Amino acid sequence: MARITGGEYTWPGLNLGQLQSLDPLQMDASFVGGGLAQMNANNDANGLVEVSRRATENFRSLDVSCTEADLAVARDLGLLAGSMLRVNVDVEQVTPEVVGALMTIADKTDMIPYHTVFHYSLGNPDGPRMRTFTKSEQEKLFVEQVRIGMEAFGDAALSLGKIFCGSVDIKDEGTAFALREATNSIELGIQTIPTVMKQVGGRYFAEVLRPYFNPLIVDGVSYDAPGGAQMPLMVVDHMLFASDLPDNDYGAYRAKNIGYLTPSARRFMESTMGQSSLKTRRAEMSDESQLELDGLLKKLYAFRAAHHKLAKDSFSHRDQEAVGSGGARPDLLQDLTHLTHSQIH
Repeated sequence: MARITGGEYTWPGLNLGQLQSLDPLQMDASFVGGGLAQMNANNDANGLVEVSRRATENFRSLDVSCTEADLAVARDLGLLAGSMLRVNVDVEQVTPEVVGALMTIADKTDMIPYHTVFHYSLGNPDGPRMRTFTKSEQEKLFVEQVRIGMEAFGDAALSLGKIFCGSVDIKDEGTAFALREATNSIELGIQTIPTVMKQVGGRYFAEVLRPYFNPLIVDGVSYDAPGGAQMPLMVVDHMLFASDLPDNDYGAYRAKNIGYLTPSARRFMESTMGQSSLKTRRAEMSDESQLELDGLLKKLYAFRAAHHKLAKDSFSHRDQEAVGSGGARPDLLQDLTHLTHSQIH
């Protein structure tokens, strides 16, 4: 049976510190000095194209490559591509070298040819080297809160994996402990929502940040920009209740977004599709574990409800036909919230 380990929600064997420290395209000056942010503020399409071309020249001259360096390349080229898309540059036509580099990295890392929420958060340096579109304090805080959510949901997945994969017997008292661990991790994710609402705000996200998160077209395929659906919360869903759900309940959401997970998380979900979820096996648990499972589902529902509220606030500042970075309307979050609520015993 497939097992989820410490690296499943990030990358087995990956050195995140090394990834964050690397600057293979020599882009530090643009990010630290604010040159990229200034080009974005000035809507300088020509400048963005030029700096992107220089970055790919550096990519072609790289002598040493490792997974961490490959992911750092995708991280930085993804932000450049998002910046160009915001000012209506056809990235594939105007800068084919950028798309070519992203496709090369995608083949090597088994990821999409664009950046994802993994690159934008966990792969992003702390401090002055942080990669942002705007260099604003709001965006820096947003990156930090997304990173907290990524880590929290990954930790929840690790806890649930102990039961789902059998290293903890579902009948044992260790199940209650693992479920409690997962609940505590989800609570950390919930705490990011009011921080984002208060210190970033729906209007700022909608009017300033969201335009940088547009899909990238590569060979006729549209790839979403970083978004919440790409977080390891999907792995939590999978083990809690979704691994054996009928496709019409969850399948379309999973099919659209599973490709944006890290390869190990994606393979884990694919290899355990159809396996009985923890919700299905509730009757095998002790009374204490059943109460902990119910509490975890309530906590997950609370997160979804808060996330839906945050999305509605952001969309209230946009036109009626607008979609999120994952191409969806807030109705999708509402459906997920209702689905999660229906799992509570």
